[in-house]
Amino acid sequence: WRLDNDVDQVLATPRPRFNQVKRLFPHCLHGRSRLGNVVRYERLGEIDTAALAAAGLSAADMTEHLVFLSEYIFEHLDRARAAAKVLVVCDVAGVSAAALRGEVTSFLHMSASVMQAHYPERMEGMLIINAPFWFTGAWRVVSALLAPETRARIRIIGDGYEDELRERLGDAEPPAEYGGAVAFGAAEEERALEDFVERLNAGEIAAAPALEPEAPDAPDAPEDVEAPLMRPGRGGGGGGVRNLSWGGFVGW
Repeated sequence: WRLDNDVDQVLATPRPRFNQVKRLFPHCLHGRSRLGNVVRYERLGEIDTAALAAAGLSAADMTEHLVFLSEYIFEHLDRARAAAKVLVVCDVAGVSAAALRGEVTSFLHMSASVMQAHYPERMEGMLIINAPFWFTGAWRVVSALLAPETRARIRIIGDGYEDELRERLGDAEPPAEYGGAVAFGAAEEERALEDFVERLNAGEIAAAPALEPEAPDAPDAPEDVEAPLMRPGRGGGGGGVRNLSWGGFVGW
């Protein structure tokens, strides 16, 4: 998988649409969990899938973006920590029932599937917060495609998420919108990411050494995992092996 998709070059590939993706899909790196892992927050209730589609950003492009973030965390930010993981906090506040049956559950499935298929031991957990009462039914259909061990790491919580989030974070603080002091998108981890992308786009980061071919019979992922396929474009704007429309992405 890494060889076929040039994943070892993702951190050396310019990301000219990085800020556009961040604007249409609000998410950020913010602090560490109690176990010392980076925390990624996603505000799925604010995703503008119509604008994403209008901008020519496909589901495959967004999958690539999540791979870029994972590579940045594990191969750059936490490279010295062989057992580093990521805690994902997904806020679904404000989503409609229609969105829960479509785009939002698709984003959740995409996020979990990328971790399951390509970074199976790297997800500390996923907290889905501010979930309305009808969310569980919609999620049950999509999550059936995930491996049992991945489903076991996902917790769905309503608006009373504070105690569990505090337990996961320990002494660390969440973004200000969730009770902390630093605003969403303003933490040092996110600032470091923005600086990295700025240097990347300026051509200041060299490409990684070429990856040697794997043995022909080496599997890309466990046989029971339907791995999201992607072939990196140049900064999230190119086509992919699966250049899906958003409608076609539901249930992927």
